[in-house]
Amino acid sequence: MDDKYLSPFYAQFESAMEFVLKYRIGKDGNCPALNEAGEASTDSNLDQEDWDIEAVDLGGGKYLLASVSMAPFSNLSLHWGDEFFADPAGANALTLVSVVFPKKYEHFGVITSGPFSNADLSAKIVHELGGGWETVAGGMLTLTVPVSRVAEFHEMHRQQQHLPGVLLFKP
Repeated sequence: MDDKYLSPFYAQFESAMEFVLKYRIGKDGNCPALNEAGEASTDSNLDQEDWDIEAVDLGGGKYLLASVSMAPFSNLSLHWGDEFFADPAGANALTLVSVVFPKKYEHFGVITSGPFSNADLSAKIVHELGGGWETVAGGMLTLTVPVSRVAEFHEMHRQQQHLPGVLLFKP
């Protein structure tokens, strides 16, 4: 791990580039419209949405999502650390083909009651487990943990009798 990161999670986003991600919106409002295998709908009767993202090109049409612009206000159900396949759709634009399942990370959204930093117990736990955290809008916190370590995440918080923030939401 690079010494400048408290967790190897952050290093994987260093080569992220800006893109516009194009995808179809499901009739139920799900964004993007995916089937059970994670394949994106190509139904031209569904509305298309374009969203600014940053992603790492992993090669072979596979990408690692690094960030979603205006994330708390986006309907995009993908989060940093999620992998997806996309086809080029012009300069710095991608058309979503499919999302890689199972996902490698679980995301927990928390509305915090004050400032959050690496000194917070939840940040220390997330970093110990190989995950990361970010806040937006001064208090919307997302804790990201490798799926294989989610049970440990919950147990460590339980042992410390610590619940981060005041309200859990689905980021």
